[in-house]
Amino acid sequence: MTGIDRRTLQRIEPGTSDPPYSSLLLIADALDVPLRDLVG
Repeated sequence: MTGIDRRTLQRIEPGTSDPPYSSLLLIADALDVPLRDLVG
């Protein structure tokens, strides 16, 4: 749904990788949540 590579998402989920802002926006949009809720 995000267009982000699965391996990249697998590193983001547990916090082993810091995603760029653009990826955070894609994830928040795919989850239909405001970005502040995702990172807050």
